[in-house]
Amino acid sequence: EIFWPSANQDFSEIPAEVRWIISGGVEVLGSPILRSDSFFAGSVARCVRKVLSCQDHLLDVKDPQMELLLLCSCLGLCKINHILRTVPSHRIRQELSEFDSGLRHSLELISHSSI
Repeated sequence: EIFWPSANQDFSEIPAEVRWIISGGVEVLGSPILRSDSFFAGSVARCVRKVLSCQDHLLDVKDPQMELLLLCSCLGLCKINHILRTVPSHRIRQELSEFDSGLRHSLELISHSSI
């Protein structure tokens, strides 16, 4: 298989049995690579939704210290740190804002106070 974002298949050296993958981008080690802003945003949005979904279950632990420990160690920034290092932040502002709001909300629920 060959990933070729421009969809230009003018390479006669490549055998005909090789399958071409034409898309807006590809994920490598969990980070979106290449092409459109919508591909970046969609990939990061899926990651953010998964993290926020896990954060919704933090209060099931019913121990504020453990909830905070889990949030800081497993369900916070560490879940999207690799994306922050590999994707230009100006392309995913809305998704980062959604993550920030979710993290703030989880901290407010754990601490029983407004932040």
